[in-house]
Amino acid sequence: MPEHQTHQGCMLHPLPNHPHFNKELHHEKIIAVALLPLFLAACGKSLDGTYQDSTGMASLTFKGDTVDYMGMFDLDYTVEDGKVKIEGMNGETALVLKIKDDNTLVMPMVGELKKR
Repeated sequence: MPEHQTHQGCMLHPLPNHPHFNKELHHEKIIAVALLPLFLAACGKSLDGTYQDSTGMASLTFKGDTVDYMGMFDLDYTVEDGKVKIEGMNGETALVLKIKDDNTLVMPMVGELKKR
């Protein structure tokens, strides 16, 4: 195998002479791509904790996959597309909060809820 090969005027770097190099590299890439969502989820921002507005009157406490809404209801929620979607008692989306870059939540008609 020549030290360097050219393809349409571009230099290609030589690959090791191991017969399985390309196959092993391909498998490593597939594994890395498959595990990427798991790593991103593990490194993502956690909502666990209590968020309050500046007056302390509006609060949400996230724990696991439920949210305690103003100390009255434990409701299910999902996080997608930079938003928290809180399900009402009937299973439909009852409230949508925007997640800001600093992990502050924005609640309609209330404003910002910051993590305490």
